[in-house]
Amino acid sequence: MEKIIKYISVIIIFLIFCHTAIPQDTLKTLTVKDYARWQNLGACSFSDDGTWVSWSVTLVDGDDTLYIKNVSTSKLYKYPLSTGNIFSDDSRWAACRVGYSEKQLEKMTEQKKPVKYKTRLVNLETGKDRIFENIESFIFTKDANHLVMGGYAGDDKTKDIFIHNLSTDITKNIGNISEFAINKQGNMLAYAISAENKKGNGVEMLNLDN
Repeated sequence: MEKIIKYISVIIIFLIFCHTAIPQDTLKTLTVKDYARWQNLGACSFSDDGTWVSWSVTLVDGDDTLYIKNVSTSKLYKYPLSTGNIFSDDSRWAACRVGYSEKQLEKMTEQKKPVKYKTRLVNLETGKDRIFENIESFIFTKDANHLVMGGYAGDDKTKDIFIHNLSTDITKNIGNISEFAINKQGNMLAYAISAENKKGNGVEMLNLDN
């Protein structure tokens, strides 16, 4: 019993010491404005060679920001209103979705305008980036030679696809596409054409190498 009393006494003394050791005036009372600035860590991804890492930061009351950092050189790219970053398999390129601020989204909703996002393509070596308008989906080919993007479907349920050559910086546009797919090697693109007048409908295959 005596040992138990001594043990409890030690605990009480320790708690009193901890309480008095921290000055009470250093503790800040959080306000509503502080809560609005609270940050949350979003999706994180790494390039295949481990050189680049990307992560997104969201605010309780604010816009998303995407960060892309070179872990060796500490080079850092920062892109507001951007999410969903992907790296090419050769770790030389990155692509992400570009959105809108909360105020812009509210205004578009009030005006009953469709929300169509953009895609940013980044050359990680130079930092040069390019924006593609009205892009719903995007993917790098396995050979890291092309960025293939799908636009938004129209009233006829078809869309445009955009094939951007990463070496030549040339973009090819193919319209009236109902669906498309890329082979595992990344050098062949198959797509189904569905035109309104049905002329020229069918399935075609494009050799991306040439």
